[in-house]
Amino acid sequence: MMGNWGAWLGRRCQGCGAVVAEGWLCAQCSRHMPRQMHSFCPRCGEIRAGAAGPPLVCGRCRLEPPPWSAVAFWGGYAGLLRRLLVRLKFAGELGLVGVLGWMMAEAVQARGLAADVVVPVPMRPQGVVERGFNQSVELGRMLSRRMGWPMRQVLTKIRDTERQARLSCAERRANVAGAFVSAPVSGLCVAVVDDIMTTGATARACALALRAAGAREVWCAVAARA
Repeated sequence: MMGNWGAWLGRRCQGCGAVVAEGWLCAQCSRHMPRQMHSFCPRCGEIRAGAAGPPLVCGRCRLEPPPWSAVAFWGGYAGLLRRLLVRLKFAGELGLVGVLGWMMAEAVQARGLAADVVVPVPMRPQGVVERGFNQSVELGRMLSRRMGWPMRQVLTKIRDTERQARLSCAERRANVAGAFVSAPVSGLCVAVVDDIMTTGATARACALALRAAGAREVWCAVAARA
């Protein structure tokens, strides 16, 4: 009966398009995209290969702590999660913001994180014109709605940067260093929202700008960790 209601309402799995009675994903797609609960660094989100183990701060974060306190993410940038993000970012399927925002909120709640304000990572204006939207703003808006925290676009990108995709870790950090400034956020705990974290270079630049603007704490929320 519930399946019939799903068909009548036109509710479809965001992963495969199958009719679902409720929720964003069918049972099969949910099984293929479980939340990462083990074997990652709670500070930077780096996923460890090998046997499952508890979340442990990695050696890199112990030696050089990043300017944020935690990263909440659903899973690794692979498989179905990667396909959903590619469809959002490059095919403009804004309907996927719902399921991805829900996943981010679930990851944030699982980590027990709280924030005074949600701040999306900005794009350069020309990039927004070319794409038609900023996926970080769309995801930030959904996270804001689900968590009940206000969203403020306090970060501004003040110079153009090269595309990060083909750059090394060191090149990425240099590429975005000093590329962002923030309006005052004195005394606030800020959740920085982006779609994917790869090396953390963009998150670092944003967190440093927010801390320079007075943020008490900064942590990051992303859908996937590459």
